[in-house]
Parts: sequence; structure tokens; C-alpha cells
Amino acid sequence: MRSAGHDVRVAGQPEVVDDIIRAGLTAVPVGEPTNALDRMPDAQVDVIRLGALLHDVGKIGVPDTILLKMGKLSKAEFEVVKQHTAIGARILSGGKFALLRLAEEIAFSHHERWDGDGYAGLRTTDIPLAGRIVAAADVFDALTQQRPYKPAWPVAEAIAELAEDSAVVLTTGGTGFGPRDVTPEATGDVLERLAPGIAEALRADSLTKTPHALLSRGLAGVRGRALVVNLPGSPGGCRDGFAVLRPALKHAVELLAGEPTGHKQT
Repeated sequence: MRSAGHDVRVAGQPEVVDDIIRAGLTAVPVGEPTNALDRMPDAQVDVIRLGALLHDVGKIGVPDTILLKMGKLSKAEFEVVKQHTAIGARILSGGKFALLRLAEEIAFSHHERWDGDGYAGLRTTDIPLAGRIVAAADVFDALTQQRPYKPAWPVAEAIAELAEDSAVVLTTGGTGFGPRDVTPEATGDVLERLAPGIAEALRADSLTKTPHALLSRGLAGVRGRALVVNLPGSPGGCRDGFAVLRPALKHAVELLAGEPTGHKQT
């Protein structure tokens, strides 16, 4: 994920992490151990959701003249912005409750990158899982929301950006018939190869629970080395959809990465 390289200044809408972590992840970086694809217990999801609300609290220590600057930051100004992760961690440090300790962890680590090119230089599994999850949500939100210094990116461009450094990108919702349900169109714009079996399996499973699954237009496919899948929008639908996807996910990631899979041809 490219959070370290983006000009992400104004705090995003933390609500977007809810559906994302309900599904277990949004973007799994290339090289991520596949056990990170396992679904989290609901209690852990709820704690991360609450802790994520404070992920940008450190921006209280960054001058508004920088946060709201119209235009590109100078190198020196960007260095000031980068300090908000350490400032936030200091503000939240010393908490006696698990929630505050997790919030401190998220505040410090949500701009790290799997390759080590993040704010603090953490890499791979040294980056806390909660920080990696919130980083994906934060980048997607920052890209797709209008800011004083930039227009909103189209959803398709944001999905493509996440796919550049990710092995798996999951979207939630926006696959129905409503006027705002444009996720399949945005996804279709960036896919290079379709994976219709995944979308069909998700719909078939949902159809056992609600006839409204017939209205789903969700897609799945491949962009580069990343698998992109549209999941349902409800928390329950995300959980059920991810449960359908999970048994094949490890194999799919290995195939896309060109890794040995142990698959025997007959």
C-alpha cells in the first residue's frame, strides 16, 4: 500500500474501516503471510474499529497552514506532516486499557509500508496488523474524498492504486441497482482478467440467505498480481462472502505471485 508516498493531510472518515475490517482486510500487501487472510473474531474487529477513530489524532500537532495548504507540500512541510504518527502515539501512550494501547499502535503505524518505505521504516510483519488494515482504509478514503488541496479520485483509480502494491483488494457494497451503486463499473474499468467463478460463488451463497442476491452485480478479477473482489455491503454479507472466498484465497495469491503451489496436474 502506498500510504507513505501520498499527500494525506486532512483526517479521513474513519467509519470506512468498519466494513473493511468486518471482512478481515481490504488490501493485503504483496508478500504478506497468508495467515493474515484469516477472518478476525468479531470482538477484535470491534476494538480495531474503535481504535481507528483516533488514528490521526496526532494531526492536532500539525499547523493548519500545512494541513489546509492549497497545493503540493514542500519537502520540509511533508516532514512536519509525517510527525503526526509519533505525536499521536505519544498522546495515546500510557493507556491502561487494551483499546487505548491498540489506538496508540494504530496511530503510530498506519503510514508504514510492507517494503519498509513508510514514516518510521517498519517493514513486513514488524508492522502491526491493525496498522496495516487502517492504512489501507485511510489511503482509499483519502484518495476518494475531496480535499482543499486536491479533487476526489474516481473509485476506479483508487482501486487500481491499491492493487499496485497489494495481493488482494476487497471492496464492500455498491453492487446493486441503486443510482450510487457503481462499484462493479469502477472495478471493471481496472480489471485485466475476469474471475467469474468467484463472483458466481458469492452470489450463489448469498442467494441461500436472501432473494435480493439476484440483484448483485459484483465482479471479481485480476489486475497485475492482485486479486480484486466485490463483496456485499452488509457486515453479515461481508463475513459470509469472505468465508466463501477464503478457502481458495491462499492458492490464488500464490498463483498470481508466481510461487510454487504444490498443485499437481492430472
